[in-house]
Amino acid sequence: MKRLLATSALGLLLSACQVVGPDYSLPDTAAVNRKDLQGPMAGEGDNVVSAPVPADWWKLYKDPRLDELVRQAMASNTDLRVAAANLQRARYQSQQAESAGGWSAGAKAEAQRLQESGEAFLLADKVPVDNIGSVGISTSYQFDLFGTLQRGIESAQANADAAQAAADIARITLVADVVRSYTRVCAANEELAIAHESLDLQGQSTRLTQRLRDAGRGDETQVTRSQTQYKSLRADMPRYEAARQAGLFRLSMLLAKPLDQLPAGTAHCAELPHIAQLLPVGDGAALLKRRPDVRQAERQLAAATARIGVATGALYPDIAIGASVGTVGLLDDLGTPATNRWGFGPMISWTVPTNGARAHPRSRGRHPGRPGSFRRGGAQRHPRNPDRPCAIHGHVAAPRCAGRSRRVRQGSGGADPSLLPGRSRIVSGRPAGHAHLHRCARATGGCQHPGCHEPD
Repeated sequence: MKRLLATSALGLLLSACQVVGPDYSLPDTAAVNRKDLQGPMAGEGDNVVSAPVPADWWKLYKDPRLDELVRQAMASNTDLRVAAANLQRARYQSQQAESAGGWSAGAKAEAQRLQESGEAFLLADKVPVDNIGSVGISTSYQFDLFGTLQRGIESAQANADAAQAAADIARITLVADVVRSYTRVCAANEELAIAHESLDLQGQSTRLTQRLRDAGRGDETQVTRSQTQYKSLRADMPRYEAARQAGLFRLSMLLAKPLDQLPAGTAHCAELPHIAQLLPVGDGAALLKRRPDVRQAERQLAAATARIGVATGALYPDIAIGASVGTVGLLDDLGTPATNRWGFGPMISWTVPTNGARAHPRSRGRHPGRPGSFRRGGAQRHPRNPDRPCAIHGHVAAPRCAGRSRRVRQGSGGADPSLLPGRSRIVSGRPAGHAHLHRCARATGGCQHPGCHEPD
């Protein structure tokens, strides 16, 4: 009868178990579930199209040198190795959480020459020294009555998914930086070539102005202004060279290789790569599911929600049932009925939280809602060109005189022979028509391998 009551009580206890803590679920009002955000991207038909984004989006440039740069960066970049190590650690932690609880077993064997204390056994005499040994096997089963282990598994799996998303972020950022640096080198070389051509044309214009002055058809103001414009164009040359070197150094850092070991022809790319088709960006739902930063934030929220259940379950007792069998005694008598022992029964462990465990953690630093708690960032400025002031030194007042002379001639209907027909104006800006695919890929979460949309 007592066994029946004990069994019934244990059954009622197990049937009353529940999973503590809130259950995480994606809200129905989330952007990924809204029907008004499932359509094509705005502006389709101009430069983009709502088509699936290819896994190797950088190959849309059809540039073998760029493909080789991306391949080497993917193989040697340190940030990717760090992200892969973090992902492997998160997966091991998930496996460890899944193996917690349930059945566990252990075995123990020891032998020692021992001098026991007589008073420990309430004996006044000294206990003789002898050889003592013990052999034992134990097993136990831990019940997850309050769902603490289940919440731990949910948290570990969500952390693994967030680590996968972080690895995808590192991969997308790396490829986008490689493409951006390569196009920066190509753009700088192209602009430098245009600048040299413009400088040659301006030199010809200066010589022509001097001949007109010598022939009495011009004045010194025209010559001064033409020379000033020539020196200004020449002073811009180091800026394009600096942009080219900055792109090369960036590629060297991303590929973890010195400049002389970059793929052949990288430093001499003279034309920007172009895309011969519309840029595929997918639709709104695919964008939200593909962007790794959105997936990482969502998985981190799921992990934090599961940790609430883990912390709540720690307030309840841990209940397990176990059994053990073994033999303890003199080495010569091990295994005899006098040394054998066994036992089984329930085990309850309950750690009562103290005031220190219940105390709220003190916030460090400033309050997160205050503006001072955010790290201030500024826009990156282009480095000053130290050669430009030196190149135009001594001609500061000349443009003012030339500007006044130009207004006088334009008012009388005269033409300005020192102005170049639109060619020099190209140098001041980057060539038009270049699609910044690396920016679109970073913003839309461009994938670098077929399985990056879902965690492995």
